Amino acid sequence: MRELDETLDKNPTAAAVAEMAQQRIRNHKCFAELDAFNRTGQWLHIHPFITAPDEYRRITDMLRNDPAGFLRAYKLVEDNVRRYRSFVKRPDRKAQRTADKAMLKKYEERVSLFAQALNSFQSL
Repeated sequence: MRELDETLDKNPTAAAVAEMAQQRIRNHKCFAELDAFNRTGQWLHIHPFITAPDEYRRITDMLRNDPAGFLRAYKLVEDNVRRYRSFVKRPDRKAQRTADKAMLKKYEERVSLFAQALNSFQSL
């Protein structure tokens, strides 16, 4: 977020603003999870790391052992996000809109897991 903050101060772009908003949302989810766990001893299951720890481990293992497979899987998940975003907007799919929104949320969370794995791998 510090890098984004510097970028926004010097040369703000729409993509940088959107990325900062996504980072902030993820941080709020993280702090909400930690606060709930500290207060009650139970997770809220709203942050992707809590909802899918096995998925994250599988993704990081794929990144380490099969980088080409990781990139293919990442591309497929991004394609699914684009597909379901267009499904949600289509008027002829009103009956499936609820299911499409649920699938869109699922694939957006997966994209964030892939991005987090890639970012953590790059920082090593």
